[in-house]
Amino acid sequence: MKTERLPEEIRYIDNDFLINDDFSKISIPCQPFKIAGVVMLLCLKGSATVKLSIKKYTISENQFLMILPMQILEYVDRTPDFNGRIIVVSIKFMENLKINVDSIPRGISFFFQIKDNPVITLEPQELRTLLEYYDFLAVRADISENIYRREIIFHLLRAMILEWVLVFHKHHRPVKSKKTRKDELLEEFLLLVTKHYKTHRNIDFYAQKLSITSKHLSTSIKEVSGELAGEWISKYVIMDAKVLLNSTNLTVQQIADSLNFPNQSFFGKYFKRHVGMSPNEYRKIEE
Repeated sequence: MKTERLPEEIRYIDNDFLINDDFSKISIPCQPFKIAGVVMLLCLKGSATVKLSIKKYTISENQFLMILPMQILEYVDRTPDFNGRIIVVSIKFMENLKINVDSIPRGISFFFQIKDNPVITLEPQELRTLLEYYDFLAVRADISENIYRREIIFHLLRAMILEWVLVFHKHHRPVKSKKTRKDELLEEFLLLVTKHYKTHRNIDFYAQKLSITSKHLSTSIKEVSGELAGEWISKYVIMDAKVLLNSTNLTVQQIADSLNFPNQSFFGKYFKRHVGMSPNEYRKIEE
């Protein structure tokens, strides 16, 4: 049974849920910015190229893109006819669905599978299924006088994401080779870093969370990734700082505060040590 389409418009519930039929009505900053929720984008026409945390991806017709919270998104280019459907869900709303990547079996591995493979080419039946969910969610979101609207959207969205998880597993089956404990440790460490890099830049904190010594953590991360644990932490801090310098009007002091540095001077020295120039110099170059 085909759902009747509504006029193209942005529908939303507070700051927790947004669905839209027309990309042209969604304003995308030219500068890199951090995703504060989960983005589900279904391309029906044309193509677009974006960068997610520096890595470049292209999404084309009948492809589905999922962007996870805290990833850095940068718009690169798109064809004039690029269009499709988009859903944005807040972190809080997503967590309440009880199907966030941490709660899925082998959740840590699944989290990294999505980050490494955010784009899926859908088969005809998979496309029809996801379109049905998009359409039904849009219709339900449009009925603002429905006192159960939020609850209905909640359960429909949960069902849609479960369908997508099945599609994802079909297209990206787990690698047969067994991961070593050090491989798993790297994934667990990086997942912790994405959550705590703003407030904790000391390796001891992460070692304690992982119930190992700081020396063992540093040695294992270096062996598997080729980079020190501290370098990974710095990468996340600097990436966030660059986004704030590029895409906001926040002062350097405000950025230092948002990243929990004791003062602007400390932040400036930290930034210059890793980037080779001061925050103000970087901002001027990127203007």
